[in-house]
Amino acid sequence: MSAKRNPIKVILIEDDNALRYALAQMVRLSAELELVGEYPDVESALTDISEAPVPVVLLDVFLANGLSGIDSIRSIKTINPYCKVLLLTGDCQSSTIISGFRAGADGYLLKEDAILGLVEHLHNLVRHGWCVSPGVVGSLIRIVNNPMTYGADAPAIDLSSLTKTQLMVVQELAKGDRYEDIGQRLNMARNTVNQHVQRIYRKLGVTSRSELLVGLK
Repeated sequence: MSAKRNPIKVILIEDDNALRYALAQMVRLSAELELVGEYPDVESALTDISEAPVPVVLLDVFLANGLSGIDSIRSIKTINPYCKVLLLTGDCQSSTIISGFRAGADGYLLKEDAILGLVEHLHNLVRHGWCVSPGVVGSLIRIVNNPMTYGADAPAIDLSSLTKTQLMVVQELAKGDRYEDIGQRLNMARNTVNQHVQRIYRKLGVTSRSELLVGLK
């Protein structure tokens, strides 16, 4: 008789309340998974991430409050280097995918695939060390076949559309500090910093700090 496997510990970070509830219920109903906690933002989840032994963090890419999913990966890995971060999104754009993996993600899961087969995808992540939705494979192939487009030789980002305040925020982002620290130096509330960052991302067509910094040449 084979030994019974320990359940996979899952921390869920998703700001869509309905989707978070549905995924949390899926985890609770599976004997192979254990829900450590569910949160609408990264900051609320950091204590559980630091204390849970080798959890899987199921992390929404685009969070409305606080750090974006991609920007928070390094913080998560710093406080718990053994955890696996599985990005959760509906975005198949190559730029978002490569930004996620460059930031240290262990997997990239489309939300529709999470609903259809979450348990299987989480087992693949734990078993193989990575997990990618079938719908993302085509984008990865294009990245491999066109490395100049997505690699270090990609065009530099043009900052000319940014305001003076936004340029100051970009300079601070390049230092790698938290929004709280940036806010203190620029005399802004953390939420104000976050609002500036989201506007900067939209103007420049990027989805994360890591993608922004790659283009700052």
